[in-house]
Amino acid sequence: MLASIPVAMDVDGLTFTQLCAVGLLQTAASVAFDAASGAHLKALVLPEHRLRVNSPLENISWISVSAGPPVGGLLSGY
Repeated sequence: MLASIPVAMDVDGLTFTQLCAVGLLQTAASVAFDAASGAHLKALVLPEHRLRVNSPLENISWISVSAGPPVGGLLSGY
């Protein structure tokens, strides 16, 4: 989905509709993946190791959510 944006830009075919569709599909896929990954972790990791495994995953998730948009805005300003 995301790869279609630079391809469309290269052929001068990028439209606002495509950006909206990609954004909608990307968000839906992200929500589904986040919900499934948390639930599936219980099947993959033994209970005594879940805290050690889940802590880095949550740290990365919260850092990307809190720092990603500001860094993206800063980079797109250049």
